[in-house]
Amino acid sequence: MKVHSRCDLACDHCYIYEHADQSWRTRPKAISDEAISWTALRLAEHAKAHALPSVSVILHGGEPLLAGPERLRRVCEELT
Repeated sequence: MKVHSRCDLACDHCYIYEHADQSWRTRPKAISDEAISWTALRLAEHAKAHALPSVSVILHGGEPLLAGPERLRRVCEELT
């Protein structure tokens, strides 16, 4: 789940943030509350429909920790 779309590492090899295409700057920085809820709902529906005993979710971005503790807490609460 992409929770934040910015990164503070500035890696030379990064093809997203450190090269010519800077269109990422016009996109939202963090996942919205609506997207969090919708994603959690769809994951739950899929897990139930396929009788999955568990589901793994990887938080990514940019740098997911830039989303901040409150948003990350909300993501974790919605997913559990």
